Amino acid sequence: MMVSIIPLIDERQGAIEREMVGGQLSDYAAETIRLAEAGAPSDIAKLELKPHTGTFAWSFRKGGTWYTASHLQNHSLRLDGAMDLDDSMQLRHPEGRTESICFSDLRASGEALQVYRIPALTGTIAAAPVASLQNGLQSTRIDFDQDGLTTTTKVNGLWTVTLTGDDEAWLNSSSRLRVLLLRGEGGQTIVPPDFADASGRGRAWTLPLPSGVVEISMVADQSNDIAWSGTASSGRAVAPAASVSDGSSGSTEASHWQWRGDVEAGVMHITSSAPSTLMLRWAGSSLSDAGDATLLDAVGSAIGERFLAPAANGSLSLHNPNTSPTSVRVEGFYHSIPARGDIRIPWTDQNRGWIVAASPISIHLLADADGDGLQRPGSLDLAHAADSGRTGGTAWDISAPTLPVSGNTSLHLQPLAPTAGYDIWADPFLPAGLNGSVESVSRGVVTSWAATVSGRLTIAGNDSEGVARPLRVYLSAGEDGLTSIPENGEERCLPLGQRITGWIDVSLPWKDVSFASDSTIRQAWRDGSHPFGLTINVRGDGPNGSNSLVATGWTIPLPRLSYTFRSSITGMEVATRGGFVGTNHPEFETAVIVPTPSREGPGPRLAATIPLIMPDSGSAVGGGLRQVELTLDHRSQLASMQAWQVRRGWDGPYGVAIADHAGLELYHSVDWLTHPGRLDLLDDHVGWVQTLPGSDESVYHAGGEVVSFNLQLAEMRHFSEVST
Repeated sequence: MMVSIIPLIDERQGAIEREMVGGQLSDYAAETIRLAEAGAPSDIAKLELKPHTGTFAWSFRKGGTWYTASHLQNHSLRLDGAMDLDDSMQLRHPEGRTESICFSDLRASGEALQVYRIPALTGTIAAAPVASLQNGLQSTRIDFDQDGLTTTTKVNGLWTVTLTGDDEAWLNSSSRLRVLLLRGEGGQTIVPPDFADASGRGRAWTLPLPSGVVEISMVADQSNDIAWSGTASSGRAVAPAASVSDGSSGSTEASHWQWRGDVEAGVMHITSSAPSTLMLRWAGSSLSDAGDATLLDAVGSAIGERFLAPAANGSLSLHNPNTSPTSVRVEGFYHSIPARGDIRIPWTDQNRGWIVAASPISIHLLADADGDGLQRPGSLDLAHAADSGRTGGTAWDISAPTLPVSGNTSLHLQPLAPTAGYDIWADPFLPAGLNGSVESVSRGVVTSWAATVSGRLTIAGNDSEGVARPLRVYLSAGEDGLTSIPENGEERCLPLGQRITGWIDVSLPWKDVSFASDSTIRQAWRDGSHPFGLTINVRGDGPNGSNSLVATGWTIPLPRLSYTFRSSITGMEVATRGGFVGTNHPEFETAVIVPTPSREGPGPRLAATIPLIMPDSGSAVGGGLRQVELTLDHRSQLASMQAWQVRRGWDGPYGVAIADHAGLELYHSVDWLTHPGRLDLLDDHVGWVQTLPGSDESVYHAGGEVVSFNLQLAEMRHFSEVST
């Protein structure tokens, strides 16, 4: 008799454990959602957790959430295994040809440092925290390592340092920075926005500037209201749109704005009402002929067919990377570019038209209007890869800049994987010593030659087994130049060049920590050797060329707080992560207590804020009454866009339960009852739909309409101590 009664007693005890702690963790989840959606950085919530006979613990293993958004109609992007802590994942994008996929580390936790790798060059680094809600509330910590010496400082505005050029330098910061490298008498570059849209354009810029002469040129495809402040200057201007010819559809809109002035050392903030591209030209005293800016096309790629160049004095260097000649239309005139060749044409601040090519080309806007042939001014260029059109990639086809006077040209290769190899081929006009292969490097590689020698360089990144590995390439000519330094985990792009009709494995350029201890995992997230969250950009055939952004994905690892207890069997728990609360009691049947937070409607609208909670290293675990303090450290905008399809997945033991719970309202749909599984015939339901029974993936169904999609990430810190 007792043999049959004891399991019932144990099960009843387990039910008490679940109900008691389930309510407490529901309160905990409610506080995290409130902070995530309505709190400001540094806001705090306090509560009490009282275990019964079980214990609390944190898990950093497989688990988290991912979202994808499709920018083209009838396209979809699906992910799998993106948070397994290893060096591979699977993806599926069956619609159209996929040219490349780019991974950028989100550094989604306050523990994760922003890492900037500075090439071995002389010059000055100017950096400033990118404008965000927490600026002014807390200082940004900067650790700068040069020649084996590390210095630490805290900044709220401009920070500068002089580079020796003896070796690579490393800059680590506690929040995002805009980092510029300035050399000699000046230079020019396209400055990335603080938050870029799908085309690579933006509406806000943070510019750290030393004292000197500054010229800012902004271009957009519609009228623009522009405001600027800082460095002892502020103002507002309107750039009206004008109809300009693009040579194909007749005419289109474009607006240009230019500002020039002497500035004091400081930070300038610029905002615009329309998505825009900004070019910065800087010089210490008066604007010189130094500088090289790589132009981006209509989809933010350096390799494209439609460009809108800023209004600035100089010249355009147009390069055709193809093996056959092509034509390009500039200001109503057609020019022919030979196969793998270059041409140089003048450009002034009065030029306004679109530049349209018959096949993909690259364009450099040079500050020097009087160069002879392919001679360029002193310059510093972050070379964009030919296979991705981005700052990182695996293949380059470069026209080496040539100076009319003595000097050196240097090539700087930085591996964007733990180790990467490379092959270099130089044409006969460049020194033969440039040719060669290296199987594996983890440090930057520098090679140089006389700047009076011209020619072409072809570079391929790989590993010892011939697998493509991403690199970053800088090209410097002379002693002058200006460029923006991207975060080290940004745009690690790999070529695909295929139509992904099924699931494919993608090798990630990061360290495998799946078998590491929890402390090692946290350290890998901190130093960037393994990403803490990813932005995944998939590019392929689209309305603006083969490098169009067709889909974007975001992966967010979510540490799990679990309360484990003994019932009739061991292994029972109540757990929370990302605002969700679930339990596997009884008998390992996962159930939802508090669903994953999201805000939907009216109409096809979806807004989601992901609460990410990282436990403080001093937080108590185990049993005992504990006082808990949740602090909102940072809120970041991941997406604000119109998407044709939004998908959400959940890795971990509760994924299927979450997906099933999200689609509960679907059971009231007559269309779904009549035609189960047919999204194309589902007209009486707008909301989440579990794609297949037993799947941990949901799709936000909007009846074929475009979805207004907003995605935010709220980073929080959990600290707890046992009450006495």
